[in-house]
Amino acid sequence: MLLWVVGAVVVAAVVWRAKYMRDLTRLTLSRRVLGADGIVVGGEGFVLERAEAPAVLLLHGGGDTPQTLRYLATALHARGFHVDAPLLPGHGRTVRDFARVTANQLIDATKEAKDTLGGMNVQALALQIPKSKLVKKGHPTIGMYAETERQSFSNELTGAGRGSWVQIERLGNPLVNEVLIPLGQKDHWNHVDPAADGQFDSFFKAPQLAAALGDTHTPRNDILAILETGLPGLNFTGKVHADMLRLNTSIEPTAMGHESPLGVLGADNAGFPNGRRPLDDVTDIELRALAGATDTPAIPNSASDGVQRNDESFEITFPYLAIANSGTAGIHQMPTP
Repeated sequence: MLLWVVGAVVVAAVVWRAKYMRDLTRLTLSRRVLGADGIVVGGEGFVLERAEAPAVLLLHGGGDTPQTLRYLATALHARGFHVDAPLLPGHGRTVRDFARVTANQLIDATKEAKDTLGGMNVQALALQIPKSKLVKKGHPTIGMYAETERQSFSNELTGAGRGSWVQIERLGNPLVNEVLIPLGQKDHWNHVDPAADGQFDSFFKAPQLAAALGDTHTPRNDILAILETGLPGLNFTGKVHADMLRLNTSIEPTAMGHESPLGVLGADNAGFPNGRRPLDDVTDIELRALAGATDTPAIPNSASDGVQRNDESFEITFPYLAIANSGTAGIHQMPTP
């Protein structure tokens, strides 16, 4: 989901990947035995080598070990990939070791990351709409989200559907469902409209990833405001809590070549979370916000996914997105730009 101002028009684009892979493997360790090196037996990092092949870096979740990714790694290796699954700092050891790990240690461990979407294509629907068609006088800020619907019954053999249309997925701000909404609530979150998002406030006020990144302060009203109401003086839309991209259309776009990929965190109010431009590094912005950059008092940090730019250059005219890659080259794996 992208939303930004270009002159007298607003550009909106809905972007999604054509296909994805999900690891459905669950590994349960009923006993954790430390080896001589202090690491849980069976919890070490591993590499599945394949010379001169595209590389995939798999990073396990907080509190896990690389072994939870063993099945996925084996499948990728069988399809011709070199796979690296390192053990992150503080993991695979004692609870005390895990509690001592810092955000910077985790960041340093991922600096060899790859752009796992590099070389891949997305589908996009882009619209260029005059601002005058979207806003009322005195109300320059708009909100936007996208939803996916399908009929309530479908034939798995023919694909034909029948019955009423139901919402099965939605997207406003990036990474909200992936990072903030817990596993047991993800489907429910996808099925409700943003106007009902007040029921999820607790997940914004006490985000688990923020604690893992070193900011244990709660409530995180800054995260709630950034994602659910907009920020006063920037893109505030009212008291209703709703996950939407918010764009203040009265803020002029930053001159080309002078934009900050960190958006508002980089002193560029024309960028995320005020809308979302193609060049905005939304993952880094949200990681740094969660790690305390927008908290009170602020915690300066350099949290990052390790990817600093898109693998392809964006266009300078509508629809601004990069030209598609060849569809015959298969899956790509690009070095981190």
